[in-house]
Amino acid sequence: MSTMAVSQNRYAGREEKASLMERIRKYFAENAETINTGLLMMNGNVSPYLLYRSMK
Repeated sequence: MSTMAVSQNRYAGREEKASLMERIRKYFAENAETINTGLLMMNGNVSPYLLYRSMK
């Protein structure tokens, strides 16, 4: 017999494996504001801090 530890907010079980493209798409969707702010900072035309604050 085997035992499993289950936390309060998660259930023990099999997790679905996402493809590489799905993981990349999810990463960019979650971090879009930070990525855009960094690209604009490298461009130099806009204050990235003020832009980031306005996006939140």
